Parts: sequence; C-alpha cells; structure tokens
Amino acid sequence: MIGWLQGVVIEKELPNHLVVNVGGVGYELQVPLPLLADAVLQGPLVAFYTHLAIREDAHQLYGFNHKFERDFFRQLIRINGIGPKLALSILSAISLERLVRALAEKDVAQLVELPGIGKKMAERLVMESAGFISAWVGYIPQAVTPVLPHMSDAIAALIHLGYKPKEATQLIERLQREHNDWDRETLLRQALKVLAPV
Repeated sequence: MIGWLQGVVIEKELPNHLVVNVGGVGYELQVPLPLLADAVLQGPLVAFYTHLAIREDAHQLYGFNHKFERDFFRQLIRINGIGPKLALSILSAISLERLVRALAEKDVAQLVELPGIGKKMAERLVMESAGFISAWVGYIPQAVTPVLPHMSDAIAALIHLGYKPKEATQLIERLQREHNDWDRETLLRQALKVLAPV
C-alpha cells in the first residue's frame, strides 16, 4: 500500500490529474480540484497522503494534502454507491468542513447540489454517514499547517533515517506550528531530539 509520496509535480491536467516525480519515477495521482489548482509545476518538493484503489483493470492513486482529508475520503468510499471518482468529485466541489456540517445537519438540499448526487444518493449519504459523522464535527482543523519546502526536506531526512512517514510528518508539522521561524536544519535537529533523546 502506498500511503505517502514526496516529490516534484511535473504534470497537471484538468479535471484532477497530477504526475509527481518521486526519485525518477512518475506517479499519477487523482486529486481534488483545489489541490490541482495550487500545484506548482517543477516547483519545490511537495508531499501527498495517498489512497491506492485497486480494480481488475487499473491501480489508481488518489492524493491529498493532509491525512484527515484522505481519512474522510476513505469514509466516503465505504458508503454504498460512492466510488473513489464520485468521492473525489464531491471533495472537489465542497470544502470538507461544509460537507461534514451538511451531513451532520442532514441537509439533503445542499447535498443534491453536489455533482453526481441526486436526492436518493443524498439521503443515503446522510443515513450511512450517521455512524461516523459525529466524530468529525468540530474536528476539521481551521488552520492547517501547509507542508512547506523546508518541512518536506526535514520529513524526507527523517524517513531516510528510518522513521515512519506518518510519525515524521506529524512531528515536523507540530514543530512548525510551534516554531514557524525554524529552518530545515533546526527542524531536523529538534525533531531528532524528540525522537531519539540523549
């Protein structure tokens, strides 16, 4: 399972297609439209949380800026009738915070405005999300730490040293929030103090 990628965006194409160069290998990603719009070609290193969907005729990677976005995408595709493409279309059309609120408030009228969602599907979304949606209310971060180039470098260095991508990313994001003036070397040095205290 591919759960995280770091590389340089070398191609982007509407409606939601990115190619990311990871160590000389181009990974094709399907991403939400806002992420596609923000992607910079041949720019600095970027990182994506990914979900690998396997079908008989294709293996498709879906990419997200943040872990909570990917986790919610995985919740959506567990709902009967919601496949990865439709889930991605939904997340391209509405912010995750608004979607969670609409589901929690059983706002069928707002849901039917989403692409590919009729009244029956909207009602199914409300019904089948009832078991998990309350846990998401108030959870979506209001200010999410973007993965900046110096953070990506520090994360990559920790992964190279053998730390897990999730552990490395969460720690670097936390340190960046607490100390937004630190450079790559300082972030890495302080992260190592946390992970392997002397």
